[in-house]
Amino acid sequence: MQMETRNIVDERIPRGTTPPDGLCIRPAQPQDVKTLLALIRELALYENRPDAVCADANLLTHWLFSEKAAEVLLCEWQGKPAGYAMFYPILSSFAGRPKLYLEDIFLCEEFRKKGFGKRLLAQVALVAQQRGYAGMQWSCLDWNAESIGFYASLGAVQKTGTLTFLLDEKSTAALAHLGPASRT
Repeated sequence: MQMETRNIVDERIPRGTTPPDGLCIRPAQPQDVKTLLALIRELALYENRPDAVCADANLLTHWLFSEKAAEVLLCEWQGKPAGYAMFYPILSSFAGRPKLYLEDIFLCEEFRKKGFGKRLLAQVALVAQQRGYAGMQWSCLDWNAESIGFYASLGAVQKTGTLTFLLDEKSTAALAHLGPASRT
């Protein structure tokens, strides 16, 4: 899937400058992959899953910048990485147009409760709005009461009546091995 690259940073701030309050939210570039990988590892630690990260710089570079499978906004404060948001479109069959799926939104602990998360999420929402998407969707770990409260304060509602299912790589391969149904 090829996505058009667009400038999604706040246009009121000249390119290459830091806003007066020191917060900068910008699209990730290939040279940011090592920083992004460090933030992903920090997210995995936060979620108590440090061994779950299989990504490396080459994989992220390929899938983010060659295949354009997702986009990433980096959040920086006074030039220091503070967090990121990773997202991609998903087609809503009911709406007949895409929604933006937020795969990750993460802020390093020292940058939480400063309004950075709200501004980062607002920038992702701006992308969805500018592209004419039907809305946004994401998931949250059920034990993360702080994040759940934050999302609710923004007007997000929990989707009820559905369960999330995942197939890991091994299970996906086993299912794919069953092959197509025979045509009769």
